[in-house]
Amino acid sequence: MKLHKQKEIADVFLFDVEVSESELEVYQQCMEYILAHLETKRIEEEFGAYPDEIEGMLEDIRDILQQAGIYDSAEDESPQLSAIEAAQ
Repeated sequence: MKLHKQKEIADVFLFDVEVSESELEVYQQCMEYILAHLETKRIEEEFGAYPDEIEGMLEDIRDILQQAGIYDSAEDESPQLSAIEAAQ
């Protein structure tokens, strides 16, 4: 991952970063796991975000991967996540 630039707007930092496909896929899988396995209260406590905020971030990642031709929107979750769950 590489930071190209950052700026602050209304006390919020925005970053322009270069991220690899595999990094985005890991973020996608982490968010899918969180949403599938944690209760709303736990998500809020651990991450300081509501589930719908995380769902929005996840949708952004899926959109980026889909625009790049990497993500099939017909998939509900990544195959790697399914494999992790099956091993548990």
